[in-house]
Amino acid sequence: MPPEVLADPARLGPDVEKNRAEARKIMREARTMGRISPLQSKVSTRNFPSWRDFAVIMISHLKEIHIDAELDLVDTALWYPKMARKDYTVAPSR
Repeated sequence: MPPEVLADPARLGPDVEKNRAEARKIMREARTMGRISPLQSKVSTRNFPSWRDFAVIMISHLKEIHIDAELDLVDTALWYPKMARKDYTVAPSR
């Protein structure tokens, strides 16, 4: 992302570790308010190498802030209809 997008106060700042610490704090607070297990999510992506790699990296980042994500590989022929139906939780798109 360009630096001006990262510097926007309404978005995440450039200090990644600070952002992750804040996300972990939010997840800890949610846990104390009754949520015992980590948040569950599914990351849908096309079954195409560069998209799949991006999704795997994204899942590893989500795990750092206590979000358990599962990878949902979708065949290219089914990808666009799935997006049109909004049949996804998280869908990285490039």
